[in-house]
Amino acid sequence: MRRVRRRSPRWIVIAVSVALVIVVARIALPFAIHSYLNRLLLRNPQYSGQVGDVGVALYRGAYKIRDVEIVKRGGKAPVPFLKAPLIDVSVQWGALFHGKVVGKISMQSPELNFVAGPTEADRQSGVAGEWKELAEKLFPTALNRFEVSDGRVHFRNFHSSPKVDVALTHFDLLAENLSDHGERKARLETRGEFVPAGHMVMHMSLDPHTDAPTFQTDLVVRDADLAEWNDFLKAYAKVDAQRGKLSLYSELSAANGSFQGYVKPFLADVQVIDWNEVTKQNLLSSAWEAFVQGLLTAFRNHESKDVAARIPIAGRTVPRGEFWPALGSALYNAFVEGLAPRLERRSATGGRTGAS
Repeated sequence: MRRVRRRSPRWIVIAVSVALVIVVARIALPFAIHSYLNRLLLRNPQYSGQVGDVGVALYRGAYKIRDVEIVKRGGKAPVPFLKAPLIDVSVQWGALFHGKVVGKISMQSPELNFVAGPTEADRQSGVAGEWKELAEKLFPTALNRFEVSDGRVHFRNFHSSPKVDVALTHFDLLAENLSDHGERKARLETRGEFVPAGHMVMHMSLDPHTDAPTFQTDLVVRDADLAEWNDFLKAYAKVDAQRGKLSLYSELSAANGSFQGYVKPFLADVQVIDWNEVTKQNLLSSAWEAFVQGLLTAFRNHESKDVAARIPIAGRTVPRGEFWPALGSALYNAFVEGLAPRLERRSATGGRTGAS
């Protein structure tokens, strides 16, 4: 009697095949993504870079990029433009309940370095880096959310005397609704702290899909310690602060290539000359500091004891500050009524909408 050979159930063959495909994909994907990311950076005309390890989490539709470093092509700055130990790129699962397949990018503890210098090779601003295109290509679907946690933002100048390094620490950023079109605008919020005192908060609504910059933003800096900015003040203003606090309020809107807004800086309890040190430093330096101290005293509001000015900002393509309105505002503040340390809450058309 001939023995009949039994065949394996078809579902077992399918299951084994699927499992093999998943295993092979899990092994190959990190290498493929790593190669793809490096090719993306090579195609960036202004900035290049490299990534470290890539890890894939198939169960949540995500991958992690470690040890990212981006530098300016042909640049001479001794620090990278961006250094990020971890970037997480994943599906935004909450958006699936609204019928959208979109992605989000999260960066943990990045360091961003803006560098000033005497030549273009020495400077590092991030302009023309095509960052939007790069971010969109990190994920196969539309990018809808971008967040940064516990970062550091530096402004440096390695060629000034003294060298400058002003840092904003514990920097957090959240941008949402980046993929939405129509009336629902994208929102952005950033926060950070200055060492050892002071903090910054910025809010922005924007349309990321227009060719010309279209946004409304407000910025508040409170109680920054000027004594900690002495290297910056010596390099750019030829003075150093013995004491003093800086607060700043600004609003800016842009549409159809035009910018308009204002900046209101407030200087409180500022002293830039130490009379006990006058005989120990250069005569011209002492004379300049005495002159600046005299100006601060002349422009000080007699009631609030603050020095303040309202600087209009207007222009096309690149916003510019206007000097004469700023001088007039300082005189008005000093001798008439003073400026209130608050936002004016102006609309994009320039009309006042209330203060806070």
